[in-house]
Amino acid sequence: MVEETLIKVFREQAPGGKPKQQLLEYATYHEEPVLAEYLITSAKFDAARMFVNQLDTLGRKSYVPYFAHNFKEIFAPV
Repeated sequence: MVEETLIKVFREQAPGGKPKQQLLEYATYHEEPVLAEYLITSAKFDAARMFVNQLDTLGRKSYVPYFAHNFKEIFAPV
């Protein structure tokens, strides 16, 4: 999924913010500031400028199911 989204955003330069937002979420979850910088410079996605501020919010979104009572969410396909 990530590879396909990278191709969409950087190689094909597909319009729309959803793929860029997905990459920003990936970057915050995995603490990838280089990806965030590429989103700003190459993809012109200004929301990525808030990368450092979003590490605690967007990054946390990916591991919330681990603290939930319903463990089935952890094993659900993405």
